[in-house]
Formats: sequence, C-alpha cells, structure tokens
Amino acid sequence: MYNKTYALLSVKLIEAVTKLKNKVLKFAVENLVLTFVYKQQHSSEYQLEVQVQSDTNHF
Repeated sequence: MYNKTYALLSVKLIEAVTKLKNKVLKFAVENLVLTFVYKQQHSSEYQLEVQVQSDTNHF
C-alpha cells in the first residue's frame, strides 16, 4: 500500500518540480502532510528539504 502511495507521490513530485521551481509543495498522504521545500543552491542545483507532520499524534 505504501509502495503504491510513494510511487504515485514520486511521479507527482517529478511533474511538479518540472513546473514549479523554488516553490513549496504540499502533499497529503493518508494522515501525513509532507512539505517539500526547494532551495536553489546554484544555477542548476536544488536542495530538497522534507518536513513531515502528522494530523494526529500517532501513526
């Protein structure tokens, strides 16, 4: 179940990155909110920071 979810997330993330650079992308995956922050380090390099928050206090 998680493999399919993350596979779909990866595809959506790749599609989003090609269109949105230096943007904050948020995806809701079940009870998790994953925030992807892209910071441009050089002209062609981007750093990916992943922040995970849970809508509930447990997983």
